[in-house]
Amino acid sequence: MRFFILIVFFANSILQISNAFAGVDDRIPVEIAQSGSDPLTLAFSKALESAFRESSRFNLSKGKRPGTLMVIIPGSVWHSNFGNEIEVKAFVNLTTVSSEPVGTVIPVCFEGRLSVCANRVVEYASSFGVGAIGAH
Repeated sequence: MRFFILIVFFANSILQISNAFAGVDDRIPVEIAQSGSDPLTLAFSKALESAFRESSRFNLSKGKRPGTLMVIIPGSVWHSNFGNEIEVKAFVNLTTVSSEPVGTVIPVCFEGRLSVCANRVVEYASSFGVGAIGAH
């Protein structure tokens, strides 16, 4: 009996150590996609990647695995002159991998501060639990 308990203890310890070395985390996988190919849309997409990468709640992913949150910029970001600044408005759809809508957010910021818009998207996405994203 002691031998069995000892084996279970060591097996559990080894599993915990291997998970730590394997980098197992419980963050929500997220993929970012955009339709527009203009420089401003691409820059905003990169800002989104950076914001999600820095988030403790999300993990950038590829391959549309179940449970992945899809962050989609469905077209080019909108922009207009606002004095000496360029105001940016981006429509961002959040869906499951099976295209079920989770939400839409429309952040507004200035071109030189795309990280502000990106962080608003991350904040909005963080308001949804894993259950909203599910394992679709």
